[in-house]
Amino acid sequence: MIAAMQMKGALLYVAGVLGHCWCLQAQTPVPPTATPTSRFLSLYERIAQREKEEPGYLRRSATEFKEVSNAAWLAAKWKCAVTVFETPTTAERKGGPPEELELERGANGDVFELKRSDDRVTRTAFLFFDPRAHRWVAPMGDAAAWGALTAERWQGTTLVLTGRVSIMGSMTELRQTITKVSERNYTILNEEQAPDGRLVRLDWYDCAKTSN
Repeated sequence: MIAAMQMKGALLYVAGVLGHCWCLQAQTPVPPTATPTSRFLSLYERIAQREKEEPGYLRRSATEFKEVSNAAWLAAKWKCAVTVFETPTTAERKGGPPEELELERGANGDVFELKRSDDRVTRTAFLFFDPRAHRWVAPMGDAAAWGALTAERWQGTTLVLTGRVSIMGSMTELRQTITKVSERNYTILNEEQAPDGRLVRLDWYDCAKTSN
């Protein structure tokens, strides 16, 4: 009799535990279904998609052709005198003999630098306008300096380019201001942005036209 009562009590206890567990399970909220992530579109897929959404975006508009014309005056031969500004530990100094620079415009209005050596002529991009990104780009591409500076638009006769570049193995946040002073003169001011946001003057190019 006692054994039967103990068995009954045990069964009731098990039934109670199972019932409690069932209630907890029933009350547990169902997690929301995760939103499926969109598939990664590769470079050429993104280009094709943009061309579909913006037909003709790869072609320059009339406004952009006008923007490109702002740099037409650069196509000439120049001599640039360089001044390196003083620092807390170094004096101001001149950069040696004037640097000679020969620039020409390409068929689409971009500006290229020509370098002549004996009977060879090399042509490298100096300043161009990207109609897709709607930005001016000044590339650097040799062992001494590499990277690219960009700007949105000319502001009157001034173009302010910025970017992170490497100069003589040192990475710097560079700000370069090109200013057309006259038809026969332009200047370039290079400044470095310090970590606190200050602009520190680096050097100054004063360029005079020698021929068209």
